[in-house]
Amino acid sequence: MKDPDTSTKQPAIPATEPHGQSSQQNQARRYHSILLVGRSGSGKTCFVKIACRNATEPSVPIQHTLDVSSSYLKFHPHKFKLIDTPGFDNPRMSEPEAFKKLADYLLQDTKIKLGITGIVYLHRANDPTSSRTLAQNLGVLCDIFLGAAAIPRLTIMVIQEPGPNKTSVLRTISQADVFRDLERKGAKIIVSALNPREVDSVMMSYAFQAPLLLRVQTEGTGNSYTPIGVQIEQGLGYYGPGSMRLHAEEAVRRHVAAYAEDARSLKASLDKATSELAVSMNSQKEAIRQLAVTQEESKSLHQQLRNIHDQHESLRSRFSLQENDAKKGRKFDSTIKEKNLKILELSQAMEQSKQELAGLSREKQALIRDLQQTQTTYASLQAQAQLQTDLAQKLDSLELRSKNREAKFSELENNKTQIEKQLTSSQEEIELLRRQLETSKNDITSLNARLKSELAFEEKTRLLEESLAQKDSEILELIATDTRSKEELSNKEEQDSRIQELLLFETALQQEESKVTEVSRTNKQLEQTLENKHTEISELRKRLQQTETDYASLVSALQPRDTVEPAVITQKLGALNEAISATACSISNYLVQKYFSEISNGITALNARRLPELKALLGYVEDGPSLLVLPNGAGNPILHFFNQAIGSFLCEHIHTNIFLPFHPAIDLSQNGVLLSIYEQLQAKESQTTVARWRANSFHNILNSHNPHIAASCVDSITQDFIDGAFGRFITYFFGNSEDVWLENQHFEDLAHLIKVSWGFNYRLKAEVESCDFRPTYYTRGCRFDFGSMTWSTSLLGNIQPNEIAATVGFGLVALHAAGDGNTPKTTTVAKALVVG
Repeated sequence: MKDPDTSTKQPAIPATEPHGQSSQQNQARRYHSILLVGRSGSGKTCFVKIACRNATEPSVPIQHTLDVSSSYLKFHPHKFKLIDTPGFDNPRMSEPEAFKKLADYLLQDTKIKLGITGIVYLHRANDPTSSRTLAQNLGVLCDIFLGAAAIPRLTIMVIQEPGPNKTSVLRTISQADVFRDLERKGAKIIVSALNPREVDSVMMSYAFQAPLLLRVQTEGTGNSYTPIGVQIEQGLGYYGPGSMRLHAEEAVRRHVAAYAEDARSLKASLDKATSELAVSMNSQKEAIRQLAVTQEESKSLHQQLRNIHDQHESLRSRFSLQENDAKKGRKFDSTIKEKNLKILELSQAMEQSKQELAGLSREKQALIRDLQQTQTTYASLQAQAQLQTDLAQKLDSLELRSKNREAKFSELENNKTQIEKQLTSSQEEIELLRRQLETSKNDITSLNARLKSELAFEEKTRLLEESLAQKDSEILELIATDTRSKEELSNKEEQDSRIQELLLFETALQQEESKVTEVSRTNKQLEQTLENKHTEISELRKRLQQTETDYASLVSALQPRDTVEPAVITQKLGALNEAISATACSISNYLVQKYFSEISNGITALNARRLPELKALLGYVEDGPSLLVLPNGAGNPILHFFNQAIGSFLCEHIHTNIFLPFHPAIDLSQNGVLLSIYEQLQAKESQTTVARWRANSFHNILNSHNPHIAASCVDSITQDFIDGAFGRFITYFFGNSEDVWLENQHFEDLAHLIKVSWGFNYRLKAEVESCDFRPTYYTRGCRFDFGSMTWSTSLLGNIQPNEIAATVGFGLVALHAAGDGNTPKTTTVAKALVVG
């Protein structure tokens, strides 16, 4: 059925084969390359044998694989290339050798151009899941070979004997740490008896996916500093003599390579300037020598002119004496003429010599100027060389300062704590000194009182001495009187005892004065100590203020500068999910009303015209979750099926083409290199450093492209959705896409949805620095996780499946880089909307 109004409608689906590609591109992408890895004896070669059961090529022998081999087969209209690799725990080959052979194969130029579509890891159900060897092998495989971008393409195929206990085996494998981590990153875990139906289902799950470059291929083409062999040995914990030598060479190369080119160019410039200077100096010496010769010739000519002039004067005097001799006169005239001619010739020669001398002088001046210019150039080159040396030293100094920045930050905090302790101690000492000062003041007051009393006592002593003097006069009078000698003697003894008492009092008084002097000196010392403490406290306060200022500046510099609030991010995520739901509902309602308006109640997803191909497109597995059937086993109603399927296709397309790449405007290899650098930074640097690198790189990519690149990419991604999974979905359900048409409004809604997704991606990667926001999307078969997923309530009832069938709305997680080799901390911000 076709709509006659072709002026307002356009076909939703072109031909199913890709168009607009050259024959070379079709040739390069005609096979879907699937990489088979696993433990030796896990069933990789058996997988190839089962897949090639109907091939005309010779049978594949089942034995220990020692080299990488490829097998080609055609399944329905699709072509596959199965890559069998040497197994791990091989008795005839070590793990490093097996990984290096795989790396040599993947790093071939032709293999890099083709890329890898899928990776299947085969694991025997009875093999241990908690061994160190398994963790190391999967770590090397995922971290070094695959990378984060290829983990969603990884299928972990658990091989067990046929039996009814598939669920228990899947639960055991999914609970193992190493496999649970991979499943959270997007890997898919299935349990299989390795029968033809399950092998074909695994291959068909990659039939409609585009190839991508693995991490080892992007880093191998990006000239990584660390060779792939050394990375493998590091991941496996093995270090041979060759790798140790490479470590030493890399350490030297990192410090030397940065300056080698500058040193070579600077040396060449210095050599050139030195040679030019030598040539200029030789030319100057030659010019000076020629100038000296010319000056000597000029002096000789001047001397000859003076001699001729003297001869002329002599002849003239002789002519005046022999004036009467005619014959001699004529002879004299001829002689005079000859001399005049010689004088004229000599004058011309002298003039010519002067001109040559002037020319040589000009050449000398030009050479002197050239020499000065050369010397200036030489000095400039020397300054540049010194500047290069200084810059190298400054770079080393800046690197050292950047390494010590965190240490300095902690040291400032310690200094702040110590200064606060010193300030508290100083305050306690000041309080003690104040109490001592009060005590000293009290002592001085008491001493002053004692001094006053002692001064009064001295006054009394003076009066007593005057009295004694008077007594002395009386004693003298008594001495004169013989009759009174005995009385005088007795009086003399009394006076001597009084004098002795006065001497003792004077000694006590001197001791008190010395105590007053000592107390005064102690008081001055205490006042000086108090003043010193005040000065020290003032200095400590200044240091504390400076430390607090430095601390505040460092905290301000280290804090992220977000221009978008987390609430805005959550709001924008909700708007995006609403746009996805609205677009899916609009297209679904239109298709049902236009093509099933009268019989829609009885139609389910199982009524598709090309059901086997639709099952392959949706990844249908028997007894597993699927959009085709409800959890109770009934077919999914047509409108509900269209809503879920189109919403799932929209989420997958937006996640793959906008959110998953580092930047959606650059090609696959560049995205792989930038994502690899981003992962390394997250493991080594702080969140602020990682976020600013991500935002600056994202802005630089935008600035380096055409201003209209965003609009062009939005149009391209929209058309890829229509030509890709959505187009095949319509073809397989209706049988022929040419009979199905969409309205112009639907195409505008799709373009608007892609534009909203583009803007949301720009906010996350260019404007947020406090953390790394990542939209979450989960593929079919992932186990339901209450911490990161929520069910769509429609048609579920009370049934809660263990696995999901599709994602119809994005979730959001926040990653905080911890640095120092630690894994980023992940926090769930919003749960993804899934169906079962």
